[in-house]
This record gives sequence, structure tokens and C-alpha cells, in this order.
Amino acid sequence: MSVNKHEVIKLWVEEFLDGAKMSFDNINAVQGARSLVPDYGDFIVKKDICGNKTKWYTFGFIAIESLDTYDTDVNNSTIRQAIDEFNDWLVTQEETKNYPNFGDNVTKYKILPLQNTANLAQVFTDEGVAKYILMARIEYIEKE
Repeated sequence: MSVNKHEVIKLWVEEFLDGAKMSFDNINAVQGARSLVPDYGDFIVKKDICGNKTKWYTFGFIAIESLDTYDTDVNNSTIRQAIDEFNDWLVTQEETKNYPNFGDNVTKYKILPLQNTANLAQVFTDEGVAKYILMARIEYIEKE
């Protein structure tokens, strides 16, 4: 039976949120909301002659936070830094080899933050919040 990698990733990222729940593949424009959106889960990059597959699970970490339209140099940069801490967490997970468990036949994990800082993806002016996104990838080998 195959592992639901989407569920595994969601639970693993919730460790960063200290156990707080987050959405998967959707998000509401509510301050403090978090979501995980796969860009392409389980993508086969290459296959060797033994049948082992190098795969990528690429995803976006979405955060909704307040947007200060009056004092843009202080409050917005503080919020962006708080969201960027997800990248620091990813680096720590790679250093400590705390990988999501994609199953017994998966080896050689590598976690890669794909951005240095979060992108401002969308602004909800009526709600006074903004959507930020950070992209990341988990590379791994799935043995035949």
C-alpha cells in the first residue's frame, strides 16, 4: 500500500507550527491562516537501470498575515521575517535529518528551500491581509 505523501507532508509541516492545524490546497483570507499547496507531488525526475526513481515533492507554504498599508517599512518586514522562519526550520530539518516518512522503500532525502524570502502573492485589501508564499522541495529516491 502506498503512503499518502500529501498527508505525511502536511503533518510534518505542522511540527513547524507547534502542532497547530493548517489547510491543505486551500486557504481563507484570515490573519494567521496557513496552508500547504503542492506544486507537483511525487514527480519522477529520473529512473536508474535498477528501477530506482529519483522523485521531487515540491510545495508552497502559504501564510495569511496582516498588511500594514501605512507603515510599510517596519510592520510588513517583521511579518515577512516571521514567515521566512519556515526556511530556517527547513534547513534545521535537513541538518538534523528529520525528514517526512514517505515509506520504507524511500531513501536519500534532501530538503531544499527554493526561495530566500517569501513572495507577496496576493493582497486582500477589504480584509487588511496579504498572502505570502514560500516554495520548497523534498528530493528523495524511491527504490523498486
